[in-house]
Amino acid sequence: MIDEETNHLAVQYALGILPRRQVHDFESQLRVDSDLQEFVSDLQEMNEMDARESTAVAPPIDGYSRILEQIAPVAMQPKLTRSNIVPFLGWAGWGLAACFAAAFFVVRSGSRSDEVTVADSNVGSSSIIVSELTRARPQLTSTSAATSNPPLASGGVELRVLELANLAEAFWSSRLGQDSGGGARAMLADAKVIARESAENQSEGFTVFDRELKVGVIAVDSLPEMQPNRSYHIWARRGVDEPPVWAGNIPVGEANSGLFFFDLTDSDPDLIRAQGLSFFVTQESSSTPDKPEGRVVLTGL
Repeated sequence: MIDEETNHLAVQYALGILPRRQVHDFESQLRVDSDLQEFVSDLQEMNEMDARESTAVAPPIDGYSRILEQIAPVAMQPKLTRSNIVPFLGWAGWGLAACFAAAFFVVRSGSRSDEVTVADSNVGSSSIIVSELTRARPQLTSTSAATSNPPLASGGVELRVLELANLAEAFWSSRLGQDSGGGARAMLADAKVIARESAENQSEGFTVFDRELKVGVIAVDSLPEMQPNRSYHIWARRGVDEPPVWAGNIPVGEANSGLFFFDLTDSDPDLIRAQGLSFFVTQESSSTPDKPEGRVVLTGL
């Protein structure tokens, strides 16, 4: 008989959203529990059947930060409607965020009942940060909207995550002089996001981070070629002299570009609220680094 807590962990594991810190213990239990093995196998088969029947296949998701880990191979499947924006954007913003929103809501709904949901927290748009990433000196291109005119709806976690993804795609499109078809320019105008970059110093990507959800989207235009046994990792910090915190990794394919979710849901609230919150990307030899030791490939304010 599988208890309620184990059932909840099994569902997250089958969906690929079980937090990384819990995976090892769960897999240890899985190896010795035949009933649990059968239950997880059934869940995974159901997920695969749902994916085959869907026109937009949802890739496995790993604790938010690696939500789009398999978006590259999925996006290459001919049955999906592909966007002409960039590689990895085979799903429009609403589509690529849908699986994340559902998974995020599953985890959030299973958390403590005394936690305040986004819908109840009177979230203002000042919680949204948009920052450029460069390979050279960081360039500030981030503004916050007036709280009286929030760009993101407060109608629940799912909708807010979806619109966060839409905002990221809209910003990407605007940098290419395109419109994503979802009112990108109007959305950016509402959010008062202003990109300031010169032809001599074009950015290599950007981050969009929601302080209330503690979730963000990182967009990378072109990362250096991946070396064998190396991986890219996202780090957050309050200031230049502050110790960085791991926020996720970036799974890249041949294109070395795309949109990816990351999260700081388990991080210190002081970090989330820090005025000088910034992000950077390193290339590491470890797949689970505790601190950045490899070379910095992208940095930003």
